[in-house]
Amino acid sequence: MPTEDFGALMPARFNCKKKPAMVVLAYINTILKELLAVNYLILAPNQPANSREYVRRLADHQVQVLAIGDCQYDQLDGHLKSHLTEYYYVPSLADQEAVVRGLAFFIHKYGLIDRVTSFSPAYQELAAHLRQQFNIEGAKPREMGRVTNKSHMKQFFEKAFVPVAKGQAIKTKRQLTSAAKKLDFPLIAKPDAGYDLAQIYYLADQDDLDQFAETWDLTPYLLEEACDFDQLVQVIGMVDDQGQVAFAAAVTSPKGLRESQSQGGEFAFTILPEMDDLLVAHVDKIVKQFKFKHTMFSLEFLQTGDKYLALVFQLGNPMPILADLVNYSFDMDSYDYFARLEAQTGDLDQPEFKEAVYLYQRPLNGNYRYDDSEIRDLYPETALAYQVADGQESFLIKEEAGETIFAPAE
Repeated sequence: MPTEDFGALMPARFNCKKKPAMVVLAYINTILKELLAVNYLILAPNQPANSREYVRRLADHQVQVLAIGDCQYDQLDGHLKSHLTEYYYVPSLADQEAVVRGLAFFIHKYGLIDRVTSFSPAYQELAAHLRQQFNIEGAKPREMGRVTNKSHMKQFFEKAFVPVAKGQAIKTKRQLTSAAKKLDFPLIAKPDAGYDLAQIYYLADQDDLDQFAETWDLTPYLLEEACDFDQLVQVIGMVDDQGQVAFAAAVTSPKGLRESQSQGGEFAFTILPEMDDLLVAHVDKIVKQFKFKHTMFSLEFLQTGDKYLALVFQLGNPMPILADLVNYSFDMDSYDYFARLEAQTGDLDQPEFKEAVYLYQRPLNGNYRYDDSEIRDLYPETALAYQVADGQESFLIKEEAGETIFAPAE
């Protein structure tokens, strides 16, 4: 074949009036990029709203971001659509067969898929089933069982030699009675699966226990001794491809379970300037014990003095606005940090704490003295962000403003 005719065999985008050697090199370079690109599949890329920021940063690092969702393409956020390589619509993500067909289509078109994830906790188990079915790296359904039930979590906390509250899983009235005899009042009864605060009960004495027993529908519960504590500490972080903690920050709230229930679901959070050595050790041991990789995580502890009790381990970020709390507190881009971890673009420096920022949450339809616009007017220089999600409105402010935000209507 004459050399000058070689360019005719190239795809149209390379069939130009360049020297044949340059055409060949450009073609090979493009093919190599396609072969080496990370194929990253996200389920429900529009949930939660800040998922688009992760998509954008992944795309910025040359990751091919593919997505499957049950939102019509033309209804997706324009910012999100512009950074997706391709989107596959299914009428319902509950239809696992349709989702499997979508993933098979992507494999046929783009080659092997390197990651399957969702930034919404609702689709973590679906992602695990897809990883198992297509032999993709990451947590499979069996591993996901470790974080589905609190009773299973406690077993892994104990294997990691991290203290937990004394308690027992219960499924029958007989087990409830037996467990209560082994524990000291006051008690906490909470669903073994799920995180609905309305289903958590503080049982001060036998009368409370009897009342709970009468109304309990035998949904699996966890009965534990209620522990005195100074504050709730939530550690949010990221795990790299080796299963090591790449970044972690401790979010504290002076309000505990009983206070938040009695005060109508109002919460105040801020980030500790640094985590003490014991907390760092607990987090490292727990993450190592659970053996998850390539993920964000959340760990909850009760802190009393210099001691911690492990409560809950979750995959993903349970509160999207916490990412912005981290960004402002550390003057970093946590979305980009996670994307660089996933794209494996090199070593990442540990960000340093910059300043205290406060996150306030309150029920969206609560009876308060000031509405959201008035609060932002009251703090024009320090109000950073406002978000509405899951029936709560959240404020990020660079000063303590709880008395104003939670002030009841007169």
